[in-house]
Amino acid sequence: MKEAGTRERLPPGQVPTQKWPVLTYGETPRADLQTWAFRCFGLVDQELSSTWKEFLDLPRVEVTSDIHCVTRWSRFDNRWEGVAVAEILRRAGVRPEAVAVLAHSEGGYTTNIRGPSGRRHALGLQARVITGLVRNPLRG
Repeated sequence: MKEAGTRERLPPGQVPTQKWPVLTYGETPRADLQTWAFRCFGLVDQELSSTWKEFLDLPRVEVTSDIHCVTRWSRFDNRWEGVAVAEILRRAGVRPEAVAVLAHSEGGYTTNIRGPSGRRHALGLQARVITGLVRNPLRG
């Protein structure tokens, strides 16, 4: 580890890497950016939808963070770019009775942020829709 302080950032049992190990089981899904579509719907005042190009026109955020995979590898100082979930939910006007956010993605993957603490987290600047690494955008 070259950088000072990286040893303290490495969780027990993890191995540091500079590469991007395979993150999917089976074939890596490829997004067709010509037909890619985004929707924000449900308990919102205004349903949102956009194409990939329109989505990239939303206000951008950059964040640097480490990633620690359950398969025991860690990669430090990744510079991500994307759109803050808080911005999307603000534009959609999430209703107070909404207690969960359910996200769907390529390959049938879903994840959720649920409950009052989850709602606060999702409405904060912690959650983002990542569109690529800085200077290395997502390609279909």
